[in-house]
Amino acid sequence: MLGILVATSNLPRLVVVVVFDQFRYDYITRFYPYFGKGGFRRVIEGGTSFTNCHHTHVPTFTAPGHATISTGTVPKYHGIVANLWYDQATLKKVYAVSDPSAKAVGGKYRYGESPRNLLTNTVGDELRLKTNFRGKVVSLSLKDRAAILMGGKLANLAVWFSTEDGHFVTSTYYTDKAPKWLKDFNAKKPANRYFHKEWRKVGPKDAYSLAITGGFPHILGKDSKEPDSKYYRELKATPFGNELLLDLVKVAVKGEKLGKDTVPDLLFVSFSSNDYAGHIYGPYSEEVADMVLRSDRILSDLLNYLDKEVGKGNYVLVLTSDHGVAPVPGRVEGLKGKRVSLDTLKGVIEEALTHRYGKGNWVLYASFPWIYLNDTLIAKKGDPAEARRIAKEALVKVDGVMRVFTREELLRGGFPAWDRTALYVYNGFNPERSGDLAVIPKAFTLLGSHYTGTNHGTPYTYDTHVPLAFYGAGIPHREVSSFCSTTSIAPTIAHILRAEQPASTVGEVLEVKGQ
Repeated sequence: MLGILVATSNLPRLVVVVVFDQFRYDYITRFYPYFGKGGFRRVIEGGTSFTNCHHTHVPTFTAPGHATISTGTVPKYHGIVANLWYDQATLKKVYAVSDPSAKAVGGKYRYGESPRNLLTNTVGDELRLKTNFRGKVVSLSLKDRAAILMGGKLANLAVWFSTEDGHFVTSTYYTDKAPKWLKDFNAKKPANRYFHKEWRKVGPKDAYSLAITGGFPHILGKDSKEPDSKYYRELKATPFGNELLLDLVKVAVKGEKLGKDTVPDLLFVSFSSNDYAGHIYGPYSEEVADMVLRSDRILSDLLNYLDKEVGKGNYVLVLTSDHGVAPVPGRVEGLKGKRVSLDTLKGVIEEALTHRYGKGNWVLYASFPWIYLNDTLIAKKGDPAEARRIAKEALVKVDGVMRVFTREELLRGGFPAWDRTALYVYNGFNPERSGDLAVIPKAFTLLGSHYTGTNHGTPYTYDTHVPLAFYGAGIPHREVSSFCSTTSIAPTIAHILRAEQPASTVGEVLEVKGQ
C-alpha cells in the first residue's frame, strides 16, 4: 500500500541516479543489439523501464533538466529557466548556479557557485531531513550546473571538473576544505593520462553503419605541447571524460563510505561527455554511436563496482537523461533543417518596434527561447503588452519560426491538454526570470548562435524523449509504455526511500516498488 511505513533496515543503502547528458531515448533502441549484457541490457531487462518518458518543459537544457530530475517539478517552480538568463532588475546575465559569495575549493575555477538560484528543494534535501542529516547526498559531474542542481541545497558535496587546471573542484558553499579522497585524486593528475591519446571506435563495424557522418580517429591535445585548458576542454568532448568521472565516482563512494550502513545515502552522477560530443558531431554520427557503446561499458563498470562495494540487493540505480538533441541541420536529406540566428530575431524586433515607437535599444538580451525587451524604455513610449504583440507579429513571419508566446499569454495560461508545445513553454515560464517572448522554431530548425554542430532545447520529441529505468533492490522487471514525465523521478525516489516528496513536486509516484 502506498505510503506504508517500513523499517530503515528494509530500505536500500544507496540510491544512485545516473544521468547521461544529451542521451536520446532512441539511442537505446538503435544500439540495443550492440550492447553487452552488463550495462543498459542489465538495467532494462532486470528492472522497470519507462519507454515513453519526456521532459515536459522548454527549454530542454542541462540546467533545467537536472533541476527537474532532482526536484520533481518544472522551471516555472524550481526557477532554473535556462542555463543562462537575464535579470531585468540588475540588467545582468545570471548563470544558473552562480554565487559571488562562494569560492572554489580543490582547484582553480573562475566562478563562485552554489544552488542558491534553485527556488525549491530536492529529493536529496528531503533525505537529509528525514535522516537528521545522517544520510549523505553527494553529486558528481564534469559540469558544475549538473552536479550542483542535482545535489540540492543540503547536499554534503557537489563536485565538478575544472578545465583551468584539470582538477575536480567543489565550493565553499559545501566545505572550506576538500575531503582527503578528492585531494588525493587530484594529486595524481588523472586527467593528464589521456594527453595525446587516440579516440578510436570500439564497437563492431555494423554498429557504425547506422551513422551518416564520421571522422575517426581523434587525437587529444594534438595542438598542445603539454596538458592545458584547451586540452582539458577537448577531453570533455570524448568518452575519456566519462571514464575520468567514473574513476572519481569509485573514489567518492569509498571515500564517503556511501551505502555502508542502514541509513540510506543518495549519489547523483551525470556523465557530461555525451553532451559535449553530441553538440559537435550530432546524433547520427559515428562519434555519438561510439559514445553510446562506451556509455554501455561505463554503466556496466559502475554496476559491477556497486555490486562489489555496496553489495547486490543493497542499492537502487536510476537511469535517465536531462534532454535529447536535434539532427545537425543539412545532414539529413528531406528534413529541411536550417539555422536561424538570434541576431536575425533581434533585428526583426528592433525594426518592428522602431517603426511603432521610434529608434531605441528595444532588445536587451536574447537566449533561446527567451527574448528580453527593454521594458523600462517601452513603458515610457507606450503599452508593454502592445509592444510584445507587435514583436510577436513580426517574429512569426520569420522563416523557421513556428510559434511565439508573449508574457501575457503565458501568465494567462489555460492551454488545452493536446497542445503540448504550449504546455511545455508554460511549464518553463517563471514570471520573475523568463523573458517577454518565447520563440519556438519549426522542427529540425536550430534557433541560436550555433553555426556548426547541433543543439537542443525545443518541445519536440528528439529533445524531450529520454530513457528512464529503475534497477536494483526490490525493483521488478516491467516495461511501461504509457506517457510519463521526468517530474516523476524525484517523488518516486522519495517513495523508495520513504522520504517526503520535494516541496514543489508536480510529478506522480511511478509504480516501481512498494506499491
